[in-house]
Amino acid sequence: VIERNFKTQEKVEEANLERKEMQYLYNDGDIYYFMDNETYDQILLTSPVSVWEIVLGKYFAAVCVYLFTLALTLIYLVVIGIHGKPAYAEILCSYVGFALLGMCFISVGIFVSSLTENQAVSAVTTFVILLVLYLMDWLTTLTNMPWLVKLVEWFSITSRYTDFELGILNLSPVI
Repeated sequence: VIERNFKTQEKVEEANLERKEMQYLYNDGDIYYFMDNETYDQILLTSPVSVWEIVLGKYFAAVCVYLFTLALTLIYLVVIGIHGKPAYAEILCSYVGFALLGMCFISVGIFVSSLTENQAVSAVTTFVILLVLYLMDWLTTLTNMPWLVKLVEWFSITSRYTDFELGILNLSPVI
């Protein structure tokens, strides 16, 4: 609840209040989770948490799940190490690049989901944006204007990942 005093001549927007029946799911400390029975959207009620803390919490939770599943694939590296001599430096660099690539994808998804209330619209929009970013290299072959090629290459995610794939640990693709 935000409290604010208004002067007599100040105009304020009319509040849109709607009563909706929700199903209580569970609580985690001071956070209470409810679900809309019609749309199945989950709503959380809390008092001491700001919007930024919620967004960062969602991002870091998604990143933790992603990094955990990525770490599970290290089992393959152990098996390959037992039966051969893999290039550990190049593989580690590829893992770092892939982790950063996944974190970038997650951040795009979180950003798009903050712009819309519908999960399906958010998922489709995120997919389209990531597909366009992924296919940026292909778009450079369609033009011969050097400034446009440079601009498109700057936005290309795959060209930034290529250095990591080759085992080059460089800071410039990250920035």
